[in-house]
Amino acid sequence: MKPLSLAALVAFSALSPLSVSIAAAEQTVDAVQARQDAFQSIEKLSKSANSTLRKNNVDWSSLQQTSQQLSAHGETLLASFDKGSEGGKAKADVWKKPEKFERLMLEMNEGYQELLQASLEQNSSAAKSGLDKANGTCKACHRSYRSRW
Repeated sequence: MKPLSLAALVAFSALSPLSVSIAAAEQTVDAVQARQDAFQSIEKLSKSANSTLRKNNVDWSSLQQTSQQLSAHGETLLASFDKGSEGGKAKADVWKKPEKFERLMLEMNEGYQELLQASLEQNSSAAKSGLDKANGTCKACHRSYRSRW
């Protein structure tokens, strides 16, 4: 029985690195999918917020809800670009030279926080300013950090 146990132990120890690398790969896929989902939601929600703000009678309740969702997705993204989560449409510079990328992500989140605060205060011009700030960082980030394929 001992030779079998020893053989099982050897087999397990040989497979352990494989199972660790499979788990790491699954985690990376999960991180990539989470940020792609967040970016897609942000795109839709930003359009919705913009549309709401263009109306004569702004639906502040709807804008508050949209703003909260945008802020939540922004927070998700801040935590979704850890080392080891490379992949998706993001260029390698996100991880190699993260300073500008992280600054843009923080600015995006600041814009969403300003939008949320303005929606709570029912201040159209401040809400538009916050949304414009966030949307401006999207464009700058895509030019620098998003791969076309």
